[in-house]
Amino acid sequence: MSMDSDEKYIGFVKYSGELVEDGIMGAVTSAEALLGLDKIFKFLLVKENPGFKGMDFDIPVAIKKGSWGMLIPDAIDHMYNFKSIADSLGCLYATTTVAIGATKGFEETGFAKNSKSLMKIAIKGTILTMQWIAKIANHMGVFEKITLEKPIFEQKGSDIFIKLENDFGEILDVPQKYFQLFNECPSDLFAKNAKIIQNGRILEFGLFGEGETVSITAKERAIFYTPNDDILFPELVHGQSVQLEGDITKINVNRKNIGIDYKGHILLCFPKSGRSIEAYKDKIVSPEPGHLLTKIKIFGVVDRKYKKPEITEKRPRIIFIDIVPIISTSAQESLNFE
Repeated sequence: MSMDSDEKYIGFVKYSGELVEDGIMGAVTSAEALLGLDKIFKFLLVKENPGFKGMDFDIPVAIKKGSWGMLIPDAIDHMYNFKSIADSLGCLYATTTVAIGATKGFEETGFAKNSKSLMKIAIKGTILTMQWIAKIANHMGVFEKITLEKPIFEQKGSDIFIKLENDFGEILDVPQKYFQLFNECPSDLFAKNAKIIQNGRILEFGLFGEGETVSITAKERAIFYTPNDDILFPELVHGQSVQLEGDITKINVNRKNIGIDYKGHILLCFPKSGRSIEAYKDKIVSPEPGHLLTKIKIFGVVDRKYKKPEITEKRPRIIFIDIVPIISTSAQESLNFE
């Protein structure tokens, strides 16, 4: 669908980065992206607004320099048959005004105008839901149902928030509504779109002039998509002794774990027998100027049964017995000099 450059938009779901610098993606990649966006958009729209179930509409696609994706025009309310909305919403306002619309024409009644407004509000709400689902998955490191043994709630104004703590001890306050929607999503909902994410091509969700832009990058890709539903790093077999090299990204003293960037993915590593992370302080604090953490070689055993013994987890963890810091030549010379 063509769009004038000066047309206003209310929101977007788009790919951006070096690989779409000219707003172009290959035919196969574009088709995969469109099918995925259609699936996500319609699933969430109907999930929050059952009255839109069965509506047939096309996703507006815009090609602009530096990005490719779905841009929702401000004129979205002129694109669809609003009588079908009136027939399907079933709300009190609809039932009392549909008869008037049938005789005077829907474009002349208050309900038609309100239907258009409802459409725009619903679509903006769907994009906001996409953002929250991506934020929750990125924060927790998984896109699967989350069960909280002792959920912590907090009232903020008229909204109730749930505090989600990830494996690094970081807290994300999530509106209860979006937490429930997250748990109702199929785990492969974003798979088609995450599949084509790579270095130089990220997926972004946002509303123009409202709030933040939420992204899924190459680092988070595996949260939403694993090739052929296989496990991440299948060569790392449960119980196998390994030596892995990577950059430390985070340390959580309370949860007794560190995160390392291994081949573009964050793996959690736990000391054997519950030893304190502080016992390894001299090995994980970088001596290099301007660096807090360091590149390390970690010695340990692969753990894929950390939730249930009968289930092999897709993302491995490492139970380590030792850490060896990898210090650059310049840093070593500096240390020797001192």
